[in-house]
Amino acid sequence: PVPAVNVATLSLTDRDLISSLYIATVVITDPQQPTGQEILAVTGVSSLQVNSYYDNSTYTLTISGGPLPISAIEAVLRGVTYNNVATLPTGLSRTLRFDVQDPPLQSNPAFTTIFLIYVDYPPMLMVTSQLTYYTAGDGTVNLLSFTNITDIDNTTLVSANITFFA
Repeated sequence: PVPAVNVATLSLTDRDLISSLYIATVVITDPQQPTGQEILAVTGVSSLQVNSYYDNSTYTLTISGGPLPISAIEAVLRGVTYNNVATLPTGLSRTLRFDVQDPPLQSNPAFTTIFLIYVDYPPMLMVTSQLTYYTAGDGTVNLLSFTNITDIDNTTLVSANITFFA
């Protein structure tokens, strides 16, 4: 998971400066993965009296609690994280929309963008080797008794090279 906002620049103001019950929502406005592969959560705020719930079907994180001072709500918003658990993430970025309510009043929306960096994992080859003896005229012999190739981010292997050393 990565922070969903720049923690150094996030700020919240409330003109009445009264600790209130707050409801904050964070929504992935342009999800591009199947349900359950893009996750928002809030971390590092266990000492605050807040509850959070992430709805996979709407890509919405709802955070509620209070009464809390503005600085605590800022800490909660700074603790929002994004995680993409897809094997092959699609798209280059995601836009998140932040809203805060001081019921019955609602803030203006704030937006942030998360840029995805694709990581290409190499395939993994596992073999059980054995001593193989070959006598001229024997025909074909198996060189490996067990071979397993996995690639966590691709189901198609383009090529393979086998090198023999004398």
